[in-house]
Amino acid sequence: RPLPKLPRKTLIQSLGVDLRRFIALPEPVTPEYHIIAHAMWIRPVKRIYELIQTFHDLLQIDGEKPWKLTLVGEWETTTAGTHNSLARDEYMRACRELITELKFPPGRFFLKQQNFSPEIWPQFSREADIYWCTSWRESFGVSMAEACAGGAYPLINQYLGADKLYPKKYLCKTPGEMVRKTIEWGNLSQLDKRRERIVIRKHIEKYDARVAAKNIRLFLEQVQEGYRKR
Repeated sequence: RPLPKLPRKTLIQSLGVDLRRFIALPEPVTPEYHIIAHAMWIRPVKRIYELIQTFHDLLQIDGEKPWKLTLVGEWETTTAGTHNSLARDEYMRACRELITELKFPPGRFFLKQQNFSPEIWPQFSREADIYWCTSWRESFGVSMAEACAGGAYPLINQYLGADKLYPKKYLCKTPGEMVRKTIEWGNLSQLDKRRERIVIRKHIEKYDARVAAKNIRLFLEQVQEGYRKR
């Protein structure tokens, strides 16, 4: 049977966050100044190389604060031998060479070379004070939204469509702007930092996974009902 025509109104629904699993902490975890970045799969689109350089710049400008970066992602090399896999492997080698060359001080840079399990990630993501996203292309960015649900302050490269998901104050047109906004957050009072955690949590609550699932179900039921009436 032919597929039904799309309804006049098409559902546009972002993926959601399980707000019951990702719970905001009332205050930042001590010590503060913890930046987290996550790339499910390390590849050029995530701009991890630039992210590492950006963190180095931050330490050069504001190194008296105890900034630290935890970079989480899958660093296992591919074995398929395709053009894309070879390019990815070369990109990861370049990132590793950069890390070695920059010689980060002890206790500042941490590399988690595999993704966290679904059991560990909700707890670890709440340790983030700031979440960096340097990608030049993203969809919804689930892990970023999950960290923000826990109170992390997002700073996001202004890729196409980012302004549809996050307010302008979180968007960065250049690495320099990301460094500047990071320093500005670091200079906030404890009270203001707590307020920012509440603000971003409220924003992410718009993407409740249960609400998203309900909207999708209702939409599909409407399509099915319209198909039956044909």
